[in-house]
Amino acid sequence: MLGCFLRKGLFFTSPLLIESRISLPFLAHNMLKYPIGYSDFGDIIREERVLVDKTHMIPKVMDDAKVLLFTRPRRFGKTLTLSMFRYFFSLHEQNTATLFDGLNIKKAPASYWAHQGKYPVILLSLKDIKAGTFDQAYKSIRELISRLYSDHYILFESERLHEGAKARFKRALDQTATFEETKTSLRMLCEWLSIHYGQKPILLIDEYDTPIHTAYVEGYYDEMIGFMREFFGVALKDDSYFYKAIVTGILRVAKENLFSGLNNIEVYSFLSTEYAEYFGFTEEEVDRLFKQASLNHNMPMVKAWYNGYQVDGTTLYNPWSIISCIKHSGRLKPYWVNTSDNSLIGKLLVTGGEDIQENFEQLMQGEMVTSILSENLTFQRLTNNPKAILNLLFMSGYLNAIADDVVAESMEEGMAYKLRIPNQEVYSLYRGLIHDWLDGNKGSFWFSEFLQDLREGRLDVFEKKLQTFIKNVFSYYDMKGQEPEKFFHGFTLGLVADMHKTHWIRSNRESGDGRYDVALIPKDKTASLPGFIFEIKSVPEAKQGQLKLYAQKALDQINTLNYGQEMKAQGIISKLTKIGMAFSGKDIAMISQVDSNILL
Repeated sequence: MLGCFLRKGLFFTSPLLIESRISLPFLAHNMLKYPIGYSDFGDIIREERVLVDKTHMIPKVMDDAKVLLFTRPRRFGKTLTLSMFRYFFSLHEQNTATLFDGLNIKKAPASYWAHQGKYPVILLSLKDIKAGTFDQAYKSIRELISRLYSDHYILFESERLHEGAKARFKRALDQTATFEETKTSLRMLCEWLSIHYGQKPILLIDEYDTPIHTAYVEGYYDEMIGFMREFFGVALKDDSYFYKAIVTGILRVAKENLFSGLNNIEVYSFLSTEYAEYFGFTEEEVDRLFKQASLNHNMPMVKAWYNGYQVDGTTLYNPWSIISCIKHSGRLKPYWVNTSDNSLIGKLLVTGGEDIQENFEQLMQGEMVTSILSENLTFQRLTNNPKAILNLLFMSGYLNAIADDVVAESMEEGMAYKLRIPNQEVYSLYRGLIHDWLDGNKGSFWFSEFLQDLREGRLDVFEKKLQTFIKNVFSYYDMKGQEPEKFFHGFTLGLVADMHKTHWIRSNRESGDGRYDVALIPKDKTASLPGFIFEIKSVPEAKQGQLKLYAQKALDQINTLNYGQEMKAQGIISKLTKIGMAFSGKDIAMISQVDSNILL
C-alpha cells in the first residue's frame, strides 16, 4: 500500500503508512516538490521531494544471492535504487541513518538495520561510456576508473597496503595503467578496500550494458565484449573480496558471452516475478500520488497513456512519466524522453526484414503478436531475427508481455508471450523513433508534409522527397547481407506507418492472382480517401533509365495480377493509387497510376 509521512510539512510516500495518515489534508501538487532529474536518494530526502518508498527492498536483497542483476527499461528507478543502497550501506557517508526515518526499512527486523553504515561501497556508473570507437571508449573507461579510485584515495595512504599495490593504485589514478591492469582494476579495488577496512565492500554497478549497446551500434562490439568479459568476470567471479554486488542495466547480455563461469549470480529481468513492484510504480502507488496532488479526476485517461506493463499480474507504470505528468498538472503527453541509444530500435523496425515488419504492422494497429522471449540477448542475432528484435523491444520497455501457453519444443529458448504496445505514450514514441530515423535530419514537420503529398496525390513531389530520404538515411551497409527487395519492402512499411489512423496497413497479402507488397486500405467507407498499392522491385546496378522500366514492370504486375481486387471486394474506396517502385542502391524510380470510380 502507498502511504504518506510528514517531514517539515511535506508528504513523502511510504507503502506501509497510508492507512494511519489517510485523514491528513492533501497538498496541491504545486506545493509539492517532485524529483524530476533527481537520482540521488540523499538529495531527494534532504530537499524534501516526493519519494515513493522502496526501502523494503533492502532486506530482500540482503537475503538473496551474492551477485544480483536487475534489468529494467530506462527511467524505471534503477539508478535511484542503487543510490538508496549506497546511502544505506556506506560507512563513508555521514549521518545517513536519519535519511531512513519513517521509511519501511525501519520496520524491518533489527538484524537488517544493523548493517546500516557498515560497509565500504563502490558505486560505478557506466552510463556515459558512449563512444564511436573502442579506443575512445577505453579512454573514457580509464578516466572513469581514475575518478573511482580518487573517491577511495585513502587507500593510497593506507598502512595496510604494500608499496606495489600503492604503485598500481597510483597508475590507475594517473591513467597510466596498462590494458591488463585496467581490466582487473575493479577486482583490485575490492580487494584493497577489504584489506584496508577489514570489511568486504558492497559493489554497485549501474547501466553495465551501455558500453556494450553503444559498441554494437558503432561497430566495435567484439572488442568491447572481450574487455567487459574480463572487467566484470574477474571482479564478480572472485567473491572473496566483496560482500554483495548489485548490477543494473536495460538488457541481459547473453551469459555465455559476458558472465562466463559466474555461478553466484541471480538475474531478475522484466520477465521475473520477484522484485516486480520495486522498479516502477504500482497501480496503487500511482492512484495515491494523483490523489495526493488532487489530480485524480482523470485516472482512466492517465492509465490509458501510461500503464500497461504487466509483471506476474502486477501492473507497473514508468515513474518518470507519472511524476512528470503530475508536475505538469496532469497534462497527458509523452514524457519518456528518447535518447540516441534508441536509434537502433528505430532502424530495426524499418529495416528488420519481412517477419519483423509484419509483426510491427500488427502492433501499430493495436493487435498482439506471439513470440518466444528469453532473458538473454545476443546482439549478433539482431540482424533480421524477429525474435531477437522483439526481445530487445520488450526489454527496452516498448512492448508489454503476457505469458502464453508454453511451447514445449522451444523451452530451451524461453517461453511464449503475447506482445503488444503497452500504452499511448509508447505508441507515440514508436512514431517518434521512426520519424527520427527517416526524416534525414529535416524534422517531423517535413516528414508529415511528405505523407500529405502521398495522400493528396502529389506523387512527383513524393518521389523526389523519397529519393532525398534514401540519400540521407541509407548506407550500403544497411543492405548488406539482406535481400534488397525485402529491405526496401520494410522501409516502405516504415514510411507509411504514420497513416494508420486513416488506413489499414497491409503487407504481403493475397489479392487477385498474387500477393502485393504493401497496401493502404481506407478505414472509412464514407470518406473520399484513396487506397494505395505498392509493388517493389530491387534492381542490381541499374541506370536511372532502366529503373523506370523496372518501375513500370512493377506497376504492370499490380494490374496484371489484379492486386486491387481485395479493395474492390470490400467496397470501401472509389479511388485507387497504384505505385510501382524500383530501387538500385540509393537510386529510386517510381511509376504511378490513379484509377477513379473503380467500383463502377
